[in-house]
Amino acid sequence: MPFGLQNASATFSHLVSKLLLGLDTFCAAYLDDIIIFSDKWEEHLSRLRTVLSRIRAANLTLSPTKCCFAVAEVDYLGHHVGLGRVQPRAKKVQAVQDFPAPTNRRQLQKLLGLFGWVLP
Repeated sequence: MPFGLQNASATFSHLVSKLLLGLDTFCAAYLDDIIIFSDKWEEHLSRLRTVLSRIRAANLTLSPTKCCFAVAEVDYLGHHVGLGRVQPRAKKVQAVQDFPAPTNRRQLQKLLGLFGWVLP
């Protein structure tokens, strides 16, 4: 799907939502970023097979260079996720620490926007 089209993102997001329908107990997606989480290795393999089979059945393809498989921790949508924790990425925390004290309304808005991104 050409991503230059006005509704391409929304259409693709709807497709991925339909693709993963019923898997929300162990799977989440934002646009084309899909994450699968499990406590046990065998359980993870089973869940991975389920998601991959649905992707294949929908005639979609994955880019191997953009995929991470079988990792305990991963950066996902600007957060570090894994081992039962969701944390902001270290770069974002550092950006908050290094941000100068706001002296006008525009700088305050930028700082509040940064807080909104870092703090879930």
